[in-house]
Amino acid sequence: MAFGMFPKDQEQLRLLPGATSGLVEFTVPKTAGKMFLRIVAVGSGSEPLGGAAPAIQLRAGSGVIATVPAKPAEDVPIHDENEAVAKASWTRESNDVFKVSIAISKKAERKWRLRITNEDVEELGFVWVTSTDEAETLQPRISPAERRRSFGTQALFNKPLPVITVVVANIGPGALRITDPPDTDLGGGFSLMARPNKIDPNHADSLVFKAEPVTPGTPEDELSTQYVIGTASDSTADERTITLSRRGTSPPPPVNPKPAKDRKDNKDSKDQEIEKGPGVPPEYTGVAGPVDVDSLFGAGEESMASQRVQMKKTFTALAHFIPPELRPDMSATPLAREAEPEAGPDDAGEAEDRQREGG
Repeated sequence: MAFGMFPKDQEQLRLLPGATSGLVEFTVPKTAGKMFLRIVAVGSGSEPLGGAAPAIQLRAGSGVIATVPAKPAEDVPIHDENEAVAKASWTRESNDVFKVSIAISKKAERKWRLRITNEDVEELGFVWVTSTDEAETLQPRISPAERRRSFGTQALFNKPLPVITVVVANIGPGALRITDPPDTDLGGGFSLMARPNKIDPNHADSLVFKAEPVTPGTPEDELSTQYVIGTASDSTADERTITLSRRGTSPPPPVNPKPAKDRKDNKDSKDQEIEKGPGVPPEYTGVAGPVDVDSLFGAGEESMASQRVQMKKTFTALAHFIPPELRPDMSATPLAREAEPEAGPDDAGEAEDRQREGG
């Protein structure tokens, strides 16, 4: 068996629409009469895109690159130099998985390479597995959500901690089956609370972890754990490892109501400064420079004279509406003179006539 999972240096090979990968070498034993490849086209979401199939090409040795057709088309011959050494075709399976079958007629030690072109209008990722055993190509590949592999939870000391939910995507061409049962103790105060039975290619589901409350003084090495997700796949431990950590915090200090009381006290003290006892002059804000009377009354003496005239007219008008018996005695007041109407030419003549009649 010659097993290989690709790409080896990253989770998936991302290709823009119309982009082509380089020629990627894979191992075919010199005694092998058959070889299988399973390729999954990974969309941007956690579900199959169902778009255009990629272009799949193979090269044997120093021969010409051959484009592999889809069944039910006839298998394409693959040449090394000028000799046909194999033939191949592919079939489309569920979840955007493509199985390539190679029948080798001339067994020999030679270099085999694969090239993939994204024929869809959207960017896609590609993961593939090679093996002489068809069943061995049904391998999952775990991809934690957001490409994160560290997750944490925290709460007050001795208080229940929120659970940690890790969304796991399967970007491999085979189904992902997690072998760890629920309630598995993972160490570091964590246990596996729930997990799905199976995650198909191009799908995602959640692992839920429970954390024990943190007590003050817990050693640091007892607050985290590295969990290697148990599966039946041949993927590496690094691909299946996530880190879980928990933290405890102290409650915040109580709110001190004194500042609000101090503000009230300060207000009272300021009020007391204004309401000082007799003989203590209040503090006022001074005005720099001389005060312009015109700025206060508008136009100095002219304005004051016009105000007096207006007051006299107002008083005279009001006097007509007050019964004589209710009118105040104005003879002894400074306003008596101002209250009397000014004598005009006609008024002066009438006064002389009254004097003659009286005489």
